[in-house]
Amino acid sequence: MLSRSDGKIFIFHNIHIVILVLVSLYGSEAALRLFVPPWPMMGLHGTKALAGEQAWGRVIGIHKGMGFNSWGQRDLERAKVPSKGTKRAVFVGDSLLEESSTVPLSVATENKLGRINFELINLGVSATDPSEYYYRIKNIALALKPDRIFMFLYNGNDFMPNDSLSSYGGIIACYPKDSLFSRMGLLALNHLFTNNDRPVLRAWGKSGKLNADEQYMHKRFLKATDGEALQILLTMVSDQDRAKVLGYLEGRNFAEFFQGLRAPDFGLFRSYYLSLALGLLIGDQKPENPSDLGSYQWVKRAYDECKKNNVNFTVVIIPDAFEVDTRMINLWKPVVDMRALRGRVLREGARKIMALCRKDGMDCVDLYKSLKGKQGTYLNPDGHLSDKGIRISSETLAAHIERLIYKRSF
Repeated sequence: MLSRSDGKIFIFHNIHIVILVLVSLYGSEAALRLFVPPWPMMGLHGTKALAGEQAWGRVIGIHKGMGFNSWGQRDLERAKVPSKGTKRAVFVGDSLLEESSTVPLSVATENKLGRINFELINLGVSATDPSEYYYRIKNIALALKPDRIFMFLYNGNDFMPNDSLSSYGGIIACYPKDSLFSRMGLLALNHLFTNNDRPVLRAWGKSGKLNADEQYMHKRFLKATDGEALQILLTMVSDQDRAKVLGYLEGRNFAEFFQGLRAPDFGLFRSYYLSLALGLLIGDQKPENPSDLGSYQWVKRAYDECKKNNVNFTVVIIPDAFEVDTRMINLWKPVVDMRALRGRVLREGARKIMALCRKDGMDCVDLYKSLKGKQGTYLNPDGHLSDKGIRISSETLAAHIERLIYKRSF
């Protein structure tokens, strides 16, 4: 049994250890901040803007698209706090807000509005999903003091219920996800341990491996005849499925389809629709079904977080290309009817998501009606909005924002 004096020594010894640990942690934090990306960049792409230009920002060099700002976002330069008298909104979403178009949707909408002292900040990050949108809203967007937040859901792949940001017992987590370290202000240390888990960096690879792989496949199609190009498609399925796929595809006219792969819009070749189309064709892959509503928890949590902070909230649905773009639908029909196997399922799911959002009192915009039947609103085979798609979408959003301002509900 410890004596009173021994007890005091024990307590002071432990206090001393805690102080040493805290000094070490915050000393390391101060040193690391000289080397890691600053806030908010560390919670967005988590890397220098140059990495983005070489990967998800290829359109900048190929088509002289708008570049990145000091936060690593495809946007104008923005202050962390709006200037006096400035209305501010934040767009939060995935690659549909930052990839492939000459000008991103947020800037196009801001230009369409043409209002003085009104700004739309782009917090779009490729390869992210509603779980990360929620944390990005909670820990980054709201800190930028907006009047309204727009949460964009891409109907093609944004309805995953899982939490995609890593966490290690809640002590450290891929920021902007909450963790003990982030609450203690140890963002640089947290970044050091978790940034390699960031979905956008995992998707593209540190050395730009995804781009290298895509460019290699594009070169193969460039050099191939239509017959040889068909054989390249067959290499994308398993040995046991090749005969089945060949049986489906033999005798079809692929001339226009393969020409689209050889000369992709904006020079942006992407193969993910190829993999998806072949998977749908052989029946081993089903389109993600938004009507499962598993991801709605993240939309509702984001809405509740904004409401708690007296910030207005809008949810925007961007349809998949095969719901609306007749050019894309027709170009891909030689392989598979993507609208029949994918677009209709996604549209039904979007209706259910929108109904649930409205029932819970959310302001909603569905870009489906604006884009329906419009040819060339998506890039082939890239799948992101084209400049035409951006123009139409920005007109719809600008008109919606004007109505909110008129109603004094912005």
